[in-house]
Amino acid sequence: MVHIWMALGFLLPPRDTSLLMEDIGSEYFNILLSNSLLQDVETDEYGNITCCKMHDLVHDLAVDVSTNHSQTVTPSQDSNQLSQAIYVRLEGFEDIKPNIYKAYFYTVQSLYSQASIISVLLPNLKHSRVLVLKSFSNELPSSIGNLKYLKHLDISNSLGCKSYKLPDYISRLYNLQTLRISALHELPKKACNLLNLRHLFVENKFADNNPRRCMFIGIERLICLQTLPHFVVSRDQNCLVGQLGGLKNLRGNLKLYDLRHVVNMEEASKAKLCQKPRIQHLLLDWSNNENEREDKEFNYEDVMKGLEPHTYLKELTIDNFMAKKFASWITMMDNLVKITLRNANRCEEFPQLGHLPKLREMKIVGMDNLRVIKSNFDQATNLVRTLYPSLTKLILRGLTRLEEWLEPVTSTEDQTRFVSFPKLEVLDIKRCSKLTRISSSCFPSLKELGISNLDSGVILETMSRKIHSLTHLRLSDISNRGGASSSSYINMDSVINKLLNNSPSLTTLNLYDCQGLTSITLGVATEYLKVVNCADLMSINVVEESSALNYLIFGCPILEVRCWKGNGIQQIPNIDS
Repeated sequence: MVHIWMALGFLLPPRDTSLLMEDIGSEYFNILLSNSLLQDVETDEYGNITCCKMHDLVHDLAVDVSTNHSQTVTPSQDSNQLSQAIYVRLEGFEDIKPNIYKAYFYTVQSLYSQASIISVLLPNLKHSRVLVLKSFSNELPSSIGNLKYLKHLDISNSLGCKSYKLPDYISRLYNLQTLRISALHELPKKACNLLNLRHLFVENKFADNNPRRCMFIGIERLICLQTLPHFVVSRDQNCLVGQLGGLKNLRGNLKLYDLRHVVNMEEASKAKLCQKPRIQHLLLDWSNNENEREDKEFNYEDVMKGLEPHTYLKELTIDNFMAKKFASWITMMDNLVKITLRNANRCEEFPQLGHLPKLREMKIVGMDNLRVIKSNFDQATNLVRTLYPSLTKLILRGLTRLEEWLEPVTSTEDQTRFVSFPKLEVLDIKRCSKLTRISSSCFPSLKELGISNLDSGVILETMSRKIHSLTHLRLSDISNRGGASSSSYINMDSVINKLLNNSPSLTTLNLYDCQGLTSITLGVATEYLKVVNCADLMSINVVEESSALNYLIFGCPILEVRCWKGNGIQQIPNIDS
């Protein structure tokens, strides 16, 4: 909405100010919000407003006030009844006769229309500043390049278009400020001619297509650019990370790919990420190249040092980092809300993050050389008494050698007891087969626990004594083979039933391939039960009050279910497994 205001010329800043048009638009929006002309805002995880509502009465007032300027046109309307509106929305048109609406569209500055009829209308849209097309599935007509006043083009509402190549004539829209598209695989060769471009939005995620095909050549010319979906480093294409240095107003999400082509720290520092406080989410991807030489890892570490972002950063994702140690600036990101570390397979040290005050979500995936995660308060402030004070979600996956998550060791003089994960609500551990120890905290807020692919149930035994607030429990492929020694073997019946008994609010229980489990007793609150391939399971005890229980059981050949009724036991017929 602010970008449309900007395109229509409502947000011109005074000459004696450094404010951007987007900043003035945000101020206007907040004024409308504070006066209840807009309401019921929804925000993203960073607190940015994503949508809002307008009260019916306010909408009716707006429609009445704008009668002479705005109009919605349908095929049933008589063209003689149309006034020369500035803002027009076409609804329900499959085709349109060009001569009937010629004079009518000459004054239109903002048009919302089906894409199927736009080729007919374009010759008459001489003064259009905003063009929003829906049901877009084909290439834009070449005459769109003649809209010299166009500042806002939205073709993001496409039909089944998984990839799209912007036509070359888009680069003739020299006044274009905002471009929204649904997918992007290739830019025009002369895209760098769009010198006034401020925002480029690609609505879908790049998981569905390969961003490395879309290269931003000559991006250093687009000094007004604020929103950039991604940047791929390529020396062959002369796409160097240092070319981002002059784009001082970059904001929102920034994804950098193929950083393995950055030579050294000096080149990386030319991107000047530390001088871009409005970047909220930064992705650093070195690309997954198994043939990369071993000695390159030293460059990776130096390059990461040079890519230090501003401390205002709220989300950080690092993919395919091939050095043994992360840059120290990660531990200084005090505004970080979410961090994801993926496929850092050579890394042997986990960065000290326990003191970060705002960190709410952490995901660690595929660090093959990591054996121990520990917190060292020598590197943090002595005033810190809580580890991960705001963390609510922790995901560990594919840490094949991880054995322990250790708390800091305090001296004999210091009697302070450190608390870990006081607000953790979701803990998901998968494919961490050797993990036997995690923080000794009691996890007072833990609601969802999922553990899969363990060689030993020792970690379950430790946690079963400390968890009292679970609502969802999922255990899968717990082999209980004893780990490194037979002393690691635990009694699965005792551990799982203790988890159930200590969590009276547990509503959902999922058990898959839990070896050694022979009997479980469900609590009154249990509503959903799923048991799959627990070959040793002989009995499930259900209290009579569990009338709301929904269950799915198979692959348990010797199982029988019993319902506790008063002081006796009522036999329930065997479930056909």
